[in-house]
Amino acid sequence: MRILACLTAVLLGAALTLPNPPKAAAGDDPNWQTCVGLTTASGDRVAACTTVIDGKTETGKRLAGAYCNRGHGLTEKRELDAALADLNEAIKLDPAYACAYTNRGRVYAFKRDLDHAIADYDEAIRIDPAFALAYNNRGDAWLNKGDLDRALADLSLAIKFNPQLATAYGNRGFVYYRKRDAAHAIADFTMEIRLEPNVLAYINRGNVYRDTEQLDRAAADYGEAARIAPTDARGWRNRGMIRLYQGDNKGGLADYDKALQYDPNDVYSWNNRGQAKLRLGDKKGAAADFRKALELQPDLQSAKGHWRGSARPGDTLPATIAAAASHTRWTGLADGCSSIRFDVRHTPLMRPDGRLVRSGGAGRRTYASCRRRFVMSDNRFFNTHRPWEDWVGMLLGVLIMVSPWFPMQVSGAVDIERSHLVLNSFMVGMLVLGIAQLEYVALHRWEEVASILLGLWLMASPLVFGYAEDHWLQFWHILLGALVAFIGALQLWQDWNLSEQELAKHPQ
Repeated sequence: MRILACLTAVLLGAALTLPNPPKAAAGDDPNWQTCVGLTTASGDRVAACTTVIDGKTETGKRLAGAYCNRGHGLTEKRELDAALADLNEAIKLDPAYACAYTNRGRVYAFKRDLDHAIADYDEAIRIDPAFALAYNNRGDAWLNKGDLDRALADLSLAIKFNPQLATAYGNRGFVYYRKRDAAHAIADFTMEIRLEPNVLAYINRGNVYRDTEQLDRAAADYGEAARIAPTDARGWRNRGMIRLYQGDNKGGLADYDKALQYDPNDVYSWNNRGQAKLRLGDKKGAAADFRKALELQPDLQSAKGHWRGSARPGDTLPATIAAAASHTRWTGLADGCSSIRFDVRHTPLMRPDGRLVRSGGAGRRTYASCRRRFVMSDNRFFNTHRPWEDWVGMLLGVLIMVSPWFPMQVSGAVDIERSHLVLNSFMVGMLVLGIAQLEYVALHRWEEVASILLGLWLMASPLVFGYAEDHWLQFWHILLGALVAFIGALQLWQDWNLSEQELAKHPQ
């Protein structure tokens, strides 16, 4: 997520809380104008504000503004201790200066001191309850503390008080993404793009499309990122990832050529381009790319395995790479299958450990390809609740209802003394069938919990109703009950983190 700085150009910009702040007038000293200018580069801002401060020509609120703006410039240069000292001085000169509190909170956030950051944002909001930038930044702090609900509330307030604040939409979109609410995330990223088109917004929306398997839309967004910033490797390598995933090896190769032109140190781009070359029959070029990937990261498993498959007889790896690789277990895939690591480094919705973030990280997602068709290697087939599971549940319900008449029972017919057995089987089967039908048309988690309980009840029925001596019927009820409980538990696991909106989309 992005945390915003406040500048004193109105005194310091639109975020200042003073009712009639002094502005940079035409007759002002050029150093003052540079110090408070909204578009001034951080180095120039620091130099100009230093001249204003050292010249001792300003006092009161204007001097506080000079310290605040120099603190902002130093923050951008990541000279955080010096920035903190300047912002402390600005607050000392003007204790009611909401902008300075917000900028100091931003410094604390960069120093990972989130409690002090939130305290400063609280004070800025106390001074100016409609201060959108402070709400945006406090929302970021709550997110980094893991409190998504508070983050969402603050970002929504930032948008309420400033509906044109594009960054707040982008940040709220990320929180929605973390809450697995893809529809609202896409809506917010779309609004950010409408207000302020930028590379990060297109990549973020592309990531949501990618993870909801809308691959054509993801590729379009990554392509737009590459169009508006052709020297930024992120758009190229992310679109290359999608093209490889869709089997467009030539298109993927072209995109990774561009990505490596602008970021030649990205290990996963070398690995993925090697994959594309290997599929296009260029074993020599593939081996060179895998070798380069291993030079950058000697323990990269997929590159090592593919280098072995594409290298010519007699080719060897440098000793340092071979030594690092010798400590790694390599897992191969049969029938010409191979894994491809899709780079999402700089794809702001992924962390190295698989969690989502706004920016940075070195995360990656692994896919596998077999005979030119790409299949997700993280068992995504079982990660998503699919309609066939509901149909299996319906079938199990029918089988349970007729189970008393299965072949190989103790007696060929069920007598009146066992009518309770028939009734139990019929009722459990009807409930399993009905719940599976409900899951298909209106999915709720209680239905999955009910399926688990029904499965366990059916497994216990031979003991409860005393027909354990009928070994075949006991076998069928334990087997069918275990299958019902397993399907219910699988579905509950699949749907555990889905939002209500996502549950409502099943079985779409």
